[in-house]
Amino acid sequence: MCREVWSASVPCWLNEGDAQGASPLSDALSDAIALGVFAGLLAGKFVGVLGGAWLPVLAGLGALPEDISWSDVVPVAVLAGIVPAHAPG
Repeated sequence: MCREVWSASVPCWLNEGDAQGASPLSDALSDAIALGVFAGLLAGKFVGVLGGAWLPVLAGLGALPEDISWSDVVPVAVLAGIVPAHAPG
């Protein structure tokens, strides 16, 4: 069994499995609830970042810089959705 060290916890978690060879990763990828939670977090962060930039512009409280378009903001929102959010500790 692996020790819970921050830098080694993910590779350790991926290598652990039961006697039949199933791993926690394969269990998570086959679980509909886990996939739904992942998709909800991914979509929610995308909508939140894009909406957080779009609503102030729509309300007239701000404007995009002249050299920035919405096609530049969307990839940032996608990347923000991909990067996991971790609570400290």
